Amino acid sequence: MPNSTAFIDAFLAQGALLFRERPFGPLPSLDEPLDQLPIPTLVYLRWLASTEAFIDHSIGSTIVRSNSPLELVRDLRATFHEAIPGHALREDALNFTVEYFSPQAIYLSDFFSIFPYTPLPSEDSAWVGENEMWTLLDARFAFWKAGQSSLQNLNPSDSEFPSNSEESINVITQMTPEAWISRLEMLSSAVQDHESSAAYANHFYVPMIGNPTDDVVAAVFREFLRHPPHDRSLLSAAENFLGEVPFLQYAAIYAITVSQLLDVAPRFALDLLDFPGCELKKRQIRQLLGEIRRMNPQRDVMRELGELAVEWNTDGEEPFASVVAAAERR
Repeated sequence: MPNSTAFIDAFLAQGALLFRERPFGPLPSLDEPLDQLPIPTLVYLRWLASTEAFIDHSIGSTIVRSNSPLELVRDLRATFHEAIPGHALREDALNFTVEYFSPQAIYLSDFFSIFPYTPLPSEDSAWVGENEMWTLLDARFAFWKAGQSSLQNLNPSDSEFPSNSEESINVITQMTPEAWISRLEMLSSAVQDHESSAAYANHFYVPMIGNPTDDVVAAVFREFLRHPPHDRSLLSAAENFLGEVPFLQYAAIYAITVSQLLDVAPRFALDLLDFPGCELKKRQIRQLLGEIRRMNPQRDVMRELGELAVEWNTDGEEPFASVVAAAERR
């Protein structure tokens, strides 16, 4: 007679293998009612995508950009058809998912501890409150990477939970430049109320692994090109971020972006000419103007900036006075 314990072990092992192959189960149908959608799963997938967990980056970008649960289901169906295979994820993301997003419902316990009264995301109010869940997921993932093999009985408020230590906070909050850009784009597209605006503004203070790359700086400049534009007070966080970028890097990316700014947001084109929070030296002004000329050989950007400076009565101040003078010399 077969050993019953061995039979059960084999059954559980087969179940674990199937879960690893299809960790999220079958995808919802396209005609699923909104109130029947698996919102916790969709929020978890968006967090995974924000961490670049998907091997195909284009899939992750599509998931993060989804404006509503129904749109995300349509995108997932178009990409994966019936189910998301485990091999679509990086190995570490899959291993974490298998342990945390599991039949034991550890993830659901976290989700509904955060949202006991908060309304779940809906078509009209996309992804309400998911920033709180993402913060907890960042902490869970950092704890798991630090060597904690079991996540079932962890409480984020416990004293031993690593988010309470300075070292662990650094691990949790630091993002790769690529993930930082992806998160910025997602938060920017989601701005619609006080909560989402605060999440957007706070993102500019989330540290990255290493210094901001040119791609990061360019992504922040693009925030001033959005249509419709964000409120000026909201963009002050982006300006503060740019004020911490090395001047030569700032000048190079500004020179690349200025022609688009002149077309879309001329006020920002002029305002951002003045390196945020700094009084430029004569040498720096010459470097900045030189970059503008070099990157815009087919367009008289200097003349356009000079005309704006005169129109808005800033031509008596630097660096605007130098721009006006340079335009007049041409």
